[in-house]
Amino acid sequence: MKKSTASISTLVAVGGSLVALPAAALELGEAQIKSSLGQPLRASIAYALAPNETLENTCVSVQSSQLGGNVPNLSASKISVANGVISITGTTAVREPIVSMRLNVRCPYAAQISRDYTMFVDPAGIATVARQTTAQTTSPRAR
Repeated sequence: MKKSTASISTLVAVGGSLVALPAAALELGEAQIKSSLGQPLRASIAYALAPNETLENTCVSVQSSQLGGNVPNLSASKISVANGVISITGTTAVREPIVSMRLNVRCPYAAQISRDYTMFVDPAGIATVARQTTAQTTSPRAR
């Protein structure tokens, strides 16, 4: 009798840990920025799910980060989910080199997760455009 009680409690412990696995099935990667200052933000975040799970556009949203301070938040954006990547496209130009956001994933059939991102938007694109414009206006005129 003692042996079967130990076996049952072992099975319950193992079974309980299997039930908890889906809660950790969603993993979010780092944000990859694909735009420069003066452009709407274009960023992508890779994600990983457990086998046979899916993530829909309607499950993902962006809101103001809770980081506070003087870091501007991402304004309105469009989200698309495909091929293991969450793509975020801002609707207005980014004017500050640092921007933050909170990414929420809330699906009825998967784990719910929120993650704050602070992103550096490279000003290199602005500098390149400025240099090209300056070079064009200061070049000697053809005679």
